[in-house]
Amino acid sequence: EGYIETNEQGEHDKAIFNGRAKLKLKDRRIEADKITISMKEKTIYAEGNTFSELKDKNNDLITITSDYQELHWDGNNANARGNLKTTYLDTKVTAEEASIIYKENKPDQALFFSKEKISHLEQPTNITYAKEFVIDIESHDLLANGNVKSIIWPDKKKSKSDQDPVHVSTEKLFIENATGTITAESKINQVNLTYQDTKGKSNEATLLRDNKSGKPDKIIFKGAANVVQEDKEITSEEVIFNFEDKKKYF
Repeated sequence: EGYIETNEQGEHDKAIFNGRAKLKLKDRRIEADKITISMKEKTIYAEGNTFSELKDKNNDLITITSDYQELHWDGNNANARGNLKTTYLDTKVTAEEASIIYKENKPDQALFFSKEKISHLEQPTNITYAKEFVIDIESHDLLANGNVKSIIWPDKKKSKSDQDPVHVSTEKLFIENATGTITAESKINQVNLTYQDTKGKSNEATLLRDNKSGKPDKIIFKGAANVVQEDKEITSEEVIFNFEDKKKYF
């Protein structure tokens, strides 16, 4: 079912479609129980069991399911909220709300945030919980903010079942996609990091990987660092943990 609403001047104002409506544009499509198109605002409002697909500049799909979505057909931002789930390449996110920020008519950043609950993100080498995620569409870098808890599998080549994970609690976590480098910062409560029998606290912790092999190289603890193993403990401004020999240096 569909109909047109007019304004006081008798001009077409809105087009409203009910009953599992579907709409397809050049680089995106959306379906929902109800779709309202505002001619004046050049915005598509979708309500009820919404599903959309947006294309990045490489035509890779960003898929979003939620209770409510807004899409702009002139290349502006897209917004979604309520029971939100998003998939982009090998990244899956659940959150309360999302905004896809456009630049030059293509998605540039994906922002996910939750006010009452914690957002959840899964990638092949990490599962992360935070109040907010920011994904750079061009570089695929990831930034997590607020009450961050992450389980990280340090070796990019091994399966999860064949390695021990690194557990991190922090205020901010940044994962650089190109190098696999992971940096955690938490100046108020400090970064808490655990790997096997090694437990470390510091203002900042960085996990470095070998670019070619994908294997973990070292963890650098900086700023009021304290690292404990079963038989020893080190407190220093900087402590380096090597994965190969599991030794600490300062």
